[in-house]
Amino acid sequence: MKVGALAPFAHEGGGPAGPGVGKGTERDFAMFRNPLALSRKGGFIGMGARLSHIRGRAYEFYKRNTGPLFFIAISAAALALRCSLMFNESGDYGYFLFPWIQEMRSDGGLASLGRAVGDYYIPYTFILTLFSLLPVSPLISIKLFSIMFDFILAVGCVRVVCHLVDGQKRKHAYAKLVFSTVLLLPTVVLNSAAWGQCDSIYTSFIIFSIYALMRKKHSLGFFHFALALCFKLQAVFFFPVFILIYLSGRRYSLANFLIIPAVLLTAALPAVFAGRPVMDILRIYIDQTSTYSSLVKNYSNIYQFLPNRYKLFTVVGISFTFALLGAFALYAMRRKHAITGKVLLGLGLWSVYTCVMFLPSMHERYAYVADIVSVLYFAVTRKKIIIPIFINYVSLMSYFPFLFEFHALDFRMLVALNLAVYAYFTADLIKHLESSRKSAQKPAAAIEETL
Repeated sequence: MKVGALAPFAHEGGGPAGPGVGKGTERDFAMFRNPLALSRKGGFIGMGARLSHIRGRAYEFYKRNTGPLFFIAISAAALALRCSLMFNESGDYGYFLFPWIQEMRSDGGLASLGRAVGDYYIPYTFILTLFSLLPVSPLISIKLFSIMFDFILAVGCVRVVCHLVDGQKRKHAYAKLVFSTVLLLPTVVLNSAAWGQCDSIYTSFIIFSIYALMRKKHSLGFFHFALALCFKLQAVFFFPVFILIYLSGRRYSLANFLIIPAVLLTAALPAVFAGRPVMDILRIYIDQTSTYSSLVKNYSNIYQFLPNRYKLFTVVGISFTFALLGAFALYAMRRKHAITGKVLLGLGLWSVYTCVMFLPSMHERYAYVADIVSVLYFAVTRKKIIIPIFINYVSLMSYFPFLFEFHALDFRMLVALNLAVYAYFTADLIKHLESSRKSAQKPAAAIEETL
């Protein structure tokens, strides 16, 4: 290109616009030949200023939205992790869930509620019936529903912890810690995404039951517990907490306990309307207790040390567990402990932990509530981190044989570890109970709000 072609842009220095080149034109060409010259005229400086402004705005947006961005990032990571396991078919899906849904489809969907298909109570059976009507794989529907409750569970745990910690900054920090920990716990990820189980559903309702009790909304606490029991019989492991709270101070009426059967009966109505006999519905959980004749199903409890004499040791084990729970209830009644939010978490963890440790026929998944509550207990007490670490470690090692046919450790080693952690936690809980009782006896002391 000839220099004169750019002459119309040369106005500085007095050179006429035309085919000739004036002094102003030479200076303008110098800008194009030397970028530094252009920067001196403000071109690059303007661009740099705009980039700096954009970076500043982005940083300000990040500072204002650090919390939401963190939760979005953790949620995306947790969802991506679960998606990687979405197409894994467990033995429970192949032998039970998929055949049940096929049978529901052949019966015409909702009409199948009129007879016994599967061994779940009515609410989850109803949900499986709805899945049988969808034009997608039942595997995806089942897992997505459980994964949705993984997030609901994490939100419930955040609410519990934020209720018990003081200060806005601490609440934000603990919310991030608990939300990410619960969503990324190996047993939580495997349970819903690899296994397709529904333990996050009933555990979510138990967590919201704890949250309601902490806020002295006792009827709502019973209602959420009843919803948990509608989805899984194992929710009953948390029931002794309601008795312990009642005996330690009678903070609610015996009439509150009637909420539980009322919700269970209401939840059965879809099956009743479909023609299923009421007595058949009421026997669902009774029949579940006699489904297995093994003393233990992969969980690391005391029955790993015993021969599989089911009839003999079942009676002994159930009697011992009830005696242990009864002794603790008597202790709580006599000592009149102050039931604070921290104590409530401790009682919930101890109740579930005791049941899975000493009751027979415990599956590897039955400590799911203990896995979650142990994390919350550590978060609010800020001590004894080995308790949630080892409780979750034992659960994870118990998952491996069923899911992956892999034994990382001998079960007897896991049982010894589990018993040691149980004894350590029980001693720590009793110490904490005595400490809270003494604090409650000091009238001038600023004590934590009780239930």
